[in-house]
Amino acid sequence: MKKKEAARYTSGYGTGEITIKKLVFYNLLFFLPILAFIFLSRYLAGLLKSYFQTTAQITVQMLMIFFTLGLFFVIIPVIRKRENVLGVRYALIGFLIVAVGMTLPALVLRRDAGLLLLELPHIASYILLTFIYTPEVLGMDIDISKWFKHYKQILVILVYCSIVLLYITGFGWIYFNMAQVDPGAFSYSVNKPVEYPVYLYFSVISFATIGYGDITPVSTGARFLVCIEAMVGAIVNVIFIAILFVYISNFQAFIKELKKEETAIEKLTRKEKKKKS
Repeated sequence: MKKKEAARYTSGYGTGEITIKKLVFYNLLFFLPILAFIFLSRYLAGLLKSYFQTTAQITVQMLMIFFTLGLFFVIIPVIRKRENVLGVRYALIGFLIVAVGMTLPALVLRRDAGLLLLELPHIASYILLTFIYTPEVLGMDIDISKWFKHYKQILVILVYCSIVLLYITGFGWIYFNMAQVDPGAFSYSVNKPVEYPVYLYFSVISFATIGYGDITPVSTGARFLVCIEAMVGAIVNVIFIAILFVYISNFQAFIKELKKEETAIEKLTRKEKKKKS
């Protein structure tokens, strides 16, 4: 039984053991294309900045959200086919360590968290696509009924919250940068200072597609970025709402199976008592 379960758990995966050499290779597989995309984004930003009514730097930040999402969409399945569950998990952790580690010099030496905040939407995209492609890598068992025995549903909630917080924080920082270089990028129903918490709040209502109207995107770039965040928010929320419905339906099935097992045990107990009597 254990062999069958292990085979099912690793179905569709490679069987090679993860090594430092492989981790370096996988990180290069991510970061070399990202470096190429940065140069491409800078070229495109020179052409599009006037259309987006913002600076080339902020245009690059917006374009990189698309480029990295496309890159992860292609590379994560490649790693999944080459490695077992543990290998894919290590590749994910390795990428996160390197991505955050690259921002530490600015964070520690200059006390500038800007580079880290810009990384957050990309990290969120990586975690989201990993969850979509290989949920078992994040601790999700293929057999959803087992979630209830080990409280895996709590992990689903933690993954969802981490993705939401990463997206909201990262998008909020880009809004803040946009408002700094162009105060007319947003209109306000009341006078508000250009401070990060204001745009963090705006990022929350944009992600949730609430739109109170107290802050309104005016420039093309601001509207474009709000549309991106709203679409990302819709996708993330739909995925996890679907998981919630699956969770509820499987929980009901799990309870029914549990009741059947209890009934079967009671019948066996009665039979044994009758035999003894």
